Amino acid sequence: PGLPPAPPAFSAFGAPPSRPSAARRFRGKVLSYDHAKSYGFIISPEVPEGDIYFQKRELPSQVRDLKELKNRAVEFEVILMPDGKPRALHIATLGDDQAPAPRRDGGEKRRERERDRERDRDEGAPLPPLDPAVIEDMSRFLEDRGGAMDFGKFSREFKAVKKAQLEEHFNLVPEENDKAGRWQITLFGVDPLPPQDDRPPAREREREPAGGGAGGGSGPRERNDTPIGRFEGSINGFDEKKGYGFIQSPEVTEGDVYFRRSELPTEARTLPRIKLIGLKVEFECVLTPDGKPRAESVALVESPAGDEEPPPGGGEKPPAEDLPELPADKVEEMKQFLEEQGGAMDYGRFANHFPGIKKAQLLPHDAHFTLVQEGDSAGGRWQITLFGVDPLPKEENVEEISFENGETRKPGRDRDRDRERAVDRAPPVVIEPTESLWLIGCVKKWDGKKQFGFIVADGADDVFLHRNDLPESLQGQRNMLGVELAFELGTSEDGKPRVLTTRPLIQPDGRGGWQLRRAKT
Repeated sequence: PGLPPAPPAFSAFGAPPSRPSAARRFRGKVLSYDHAKSYGFIISPEVPEGDIYFQKRELPSQVRDLKELKNRAVEFEVILMPDGKPRALHIATLGDDQAPAPRRDGGEKRRERERDRERDRDEGAPLPPLDPAVIEDMSRFLEDRGGAMDFGKFSREFKAVKKAQLEEHFNLVPEENDKAGRWQITLFGVDPLPPQDDRPPAREREREPAGGGAGGGSGPRERNDTPIGRFEGSINGFDEKKGYGFIQSPEVTEGDVYFRRSELPTEARTLPRIKLIGLKVEFECVLTPDGKPRAESVALVESPAGDEEPPPGGGEKPPAEDLPELPADKVEEMKQFLEEQGGAMDYGRFANHFPGIKKAQLLPHDAHFTLVQEGDSAGGRWQITLFGVDPLPKEENVEEISFENGETRKPGRDRDRDRERAVDRAPPVVIEPTESLWLIGCVKKWDGKKQFGFIVADGADDVFLHRNDLPESLQGQRNMLGVELAFELGTSEDGKPRVLTTRPLIQPDGRGGWQLRRAKT
């Protein structure tokens, strides 16, 4: 029988990985596991799609640090990724006597599932006590997070553990007035976290249709992203010009998490880079079809440095105005005006041309405009640029350009013409082989016994290559004849050309792997 149909955003045997459910579980054995790279594969006669990929974080904590898991019997849930490959979630280890048996007829498998359901309904069955080492791991995990946290996040780290098993060792507290029935877990003597009703919920982001344009309509962006949960981290990079950055989170093993300026809360979108770096945030995380993590609905866990100070004169900060949305024809007029100014200009001059327009009204249009603050002071000047255009250099660092007619001025309104004239007067660029400019050639001679040979390249012939000049992983390669490579050109003591550093080129081998790229003869 085939697998059940899947939801449109992802294919799944059970429920999406972002929410717990009574998803069907499968049994199999660990086929291979790479502890250094934190992933492996499971084989199961119950999953016809092939070997099932899993990540280290999906293993139970008691076996997560073991280096040898091959042939370990496991139970797991399965989802199909956008490329149709199966992936294991919520893995639990089994005893050797619970390893999957060969395929059986449908009647026997159905009877076994009925027995499993009857066993699950037996609420009177006592739960096994937790191992003291596991309790110690849980306590240390909670201490590292301040002693209190959301139980959902805790259960993602320690899977298949019931609240009844924890009551003897930790404090379990239901969140007040929470309609979703969320719980918190704390160490004894530690107060639970305050209610988090102010956190922005996950939402479908409104995007412009492909091709841009203010008049093309809008709607939810259709993506095959896979939600993996809500996490905490800190901003470790942000590009003010391009309007995107990255979040580092120890809970997301796929790497730094990409986010756009529009995913930040409104009060944080105008902050300069220096105030964003290091900020602790919470965010919804999804995996894009190519497996890269992306953040949505970013919320600040802490206030930016300096924001705690009251405004001049004391009292609370005035509430933000409820500003109207900019009409599409006004946005087009602004874009055309900026294009006439070279794509970047002082925001004060821009505001004089469009009186009554506030920065907050421009923030939702970050696909067209970028606001950049000059310097780090709160009262500093701002620039506005078209998306992807560099801001103007600081005025004090720009030298006046003199022309033959006696005119002198700084780059500004006629910046493109100024650059063209400056380029005409600039000395020609000299390009020659250096440590940063390499040649590409191929090995035309190679002595497998003596482990050296010669490279031919455009502009250089008979360039000496020794095995020690190759990457360490290729120094045992016996046949290098015809291999294409990029190399830094140098000169030996006798003045003959030789390789200083090299990087061989590779290509797919047609079997799912890679091979050295060789010149066709």
